[in-house]
Amino acid sequence: SGKIAFVTPADDNPFVWENPTGEIMRINNSKVGIGVTAPQAPLHVVTTGDLSDALILEFAGTYQGGPYQTFQYNEGGSSPSENGDLIGGIRARTAYDTSSGYAGYSTAVEFRNDGNPTSTSAPGRIEFKTTAVDAVAPVERMRINNAGAIQFNAYDGTNNTGSPTHILGTDASGNVVKSTA
Repeated sequence: SGKIAFVTPADDNPFVWENPTGEIMRINNSKVGIGVTAPQAPLHVVTTGDLSDALILEFAGTYQGGPYQTFQYNEGGSSPSENGDLIGGIRARTAYDTSSGYAGYSTAVEFRNDGNPTSTSAPGRIEFKTTAVDAVAPVERMRINNAGAIQFNAYDGTNNTGSPTHILGTDASGNVVKSTA
């Protein structure tokens, strides 16, 4: 019931897969690169097709649902996960010059603990962040907390004023209930 083992004397000797048009994948220093010769993350995918998909997760079964992208966080046994800890997220950035120089991230969606998790409770929140002009770090602009309330940071047309508005839901008549507390 065979297996294939790749053994190399040092982890800096990459395994490279090629086809007649060139390199298609490599494993280097425990990192997989597809379309890139020096992967910078455990999985680094580069595509040159404009507006093409870099990653597709597809479920081809008969159940009516699709695949999840699961972010799983563990502090390695050093301490339990706590309120506010980042569980995972999605960030976007773009190069500011033709040599792929990156200044920072323009946007982010972060998944965080919204309370201390236990074996019977996993409270979470989602934070939506954007980066202002002349800045390089995303700042929280909207949050959905563990109760489903939506918080918007106050905006006066130019600046974030720091007084958030909370959308708490709707009343029995369907009117939006909000608070600035």
